[in-house]
Amino acid sequence: MPHLRSLPNEVLHRVAARLECNELPTSNVTTAIYSASPPCTTIGDLAESLLEHGANVNAFYQGKTPVMRALEYSSYDVLQLLLASSALDINLQNRAQESALWYAITYGTCAVLRSLLQVPNLKIDLPHRRGRTALHLAVWRGKTELAHLLLSSGSDPFFVDDCGKSPRAWAWRIGRPSMKWVFVSGRDGGPSLSFYRPAAGYQRGDHNELPLHQAVAHGSAEAIKLLLAQKNPALEAHDQNGDTPLHLAIRCRRLEAMEALLDHPQVNINCRDRNGNTPLWLSTFLSHDDTTKRILAAQGIDVNFVGGRGQTQSVSTSLHHVVARRDTVALRWLLEMPDIDLNLGVAGISPFSAAAANDLADPPLCRAAENGHREAVRLLVRQGESLAVNQSSIGAQDTALCIAARAGDSEMVRILLRHPQVDPNQENRWLQDPLMLAVRGKHMVVVDVLQQDRRLRHRSLLRSLESAEEGLIREILQSRVDDLKHRFRAKTAAPAKWKFAEIIDCHRVIASASDFCAVLLLLPIYELSWTKFSDPDSQQNETPS
Repeated sequence: MPHLRSLPNEVLHRVAARLECNELPTSNVTTAIYSASPPCTTIGDLAESLLEHGANVNAFYQGKTPVMRALEYSSYDVLQLLLASSALDINLQNRAQESALWYAITYGTCAVLRSLLQVPNLKIDLPHRRGRTALHLAVWRGKTELAHLLLSSGSDPFFVDDCGKSPRAWAWRIGRPSMKWVFVSGRDGGPSLSFYRPAAGYQRGDHNELPLHQAVAHGSAEAIKLLLAQKNPALEAHDQNGDTPLHLAIRCRRLEAMEALLDHPQVNINCRDRNGNTPLWLSTFLSHDDTTKRILAAQGIDVNFVGGRGQTQSVSTSLHHVVARRDTVALRWLLEMPDIDLNLGVAGISPFSAAAANDLADPPLCRAAENGHREAVRLLVRQGESLAVNQSSIGAQDTALCIAARAGDSEMVRILLRHPQVDPNQENRWLQDPLMLAVRGKHMVVVDVLQQDRRLRHRSLLRSLESAEEGLIREILQSRVDDLKHRFRAKTAAPAKWKFAEIIDCHRVIASASDFCAVLLLLPIYELSWTKFSDPDSQQNETPS
């Protein structure tokens, strides 16, 4: 009956490989084993039943033990069951000199490796192929957390393989900074200050790395505190990538390291990296809201710094970054800063005067409009007179209202028109105003919203009417023109309230006009005279367009 005795072992291997029951062999003997066992609802229950029916937890099948298969196929329920078996020999090796620990390094996680390290009689430095231990393999595969766990569990970093090299030597030869930190930090995980502070003083270590930068990159808050306690911590020194320690902490999102650096009395919150950018600029550029919030809480922060000259994108501020990516959370934080400049092109210089020479970025309001970010536009418009709402983009010289009208965003147009200083008549470099852009784009709703604004000039209305091709849009504009015509006739019916000389001059000019369009072009002058010489009651009841 050798086949009957070996069958549970084969089935156990298949179960460890996370095969479903309907994928298992369907021979009569297998059926007999299932029928003799209680009903199994999970793979773990099936493995437990097989062990009860004589399956060998140490049996090899195709060069692997059940534990090896469970590690390879991530069958964690089966793995826990196998590791709990008193008959398990965790140090077994196959012909390739691979053990369960070797498989844990290759396929497992920290939690899996921790489970294996708790098994009694485990040989943590068991030599494998070429005399290498599991720690050698962790170094080769770059698994920093597993290497740290092995070291903290007693693995020997100086165990020499057949090539005469220890795991520590391999770590230095491969040159991964994070892996080197594992070996210099000590088995207890604590930092080794002697590694960060060479005998010659605070200098660059191996591979031209600065000590404080290494500690920040490895996320060791304790090492950072020890280094910051030195006389010259070199807080503004640049590493090979041009980052200061604070810039590196932001780039790696090391919040604890950033806190330790910001708490140092000598830290410069506006320090520059090699590209000339500040920590706040870098944080908003990388969309790291967690670090942005912490930096904004620091004293002396320059929220209007203009950076990006060393980057691929155009020159910009932090406000440009949050507006462009529709980050209303960070935008609210920036708007709460008392020194924020909503209209900054660069260093306080207007984009119109320096755009050609400096390749400046568009104003934040224009960028928000271009990205269709209504909430950002609404937040900026709420700033009132501090916002230069009529500031235009650099290239096309479009205002935010022009951009919204061209895009057909009626809601954004309404938001912008709520600003008391917005000018719906301002033209871009091609002499196109918002109404004309909306007409050419056949955005009927936007046309209707703009033509109702009392600040719209008659000239803009007439130009748009001439260029309108859509029937409904022409009807909307014609209705507005007819309304103005009716108001014109109503005003001319009561000239007694005007000063006689002004009335005569105005009537003479209008009477000399040859067509109705010319009359409408003169309406602003006519209405100005009406407003100037009408009585107070008339001024309250009639507001010029």
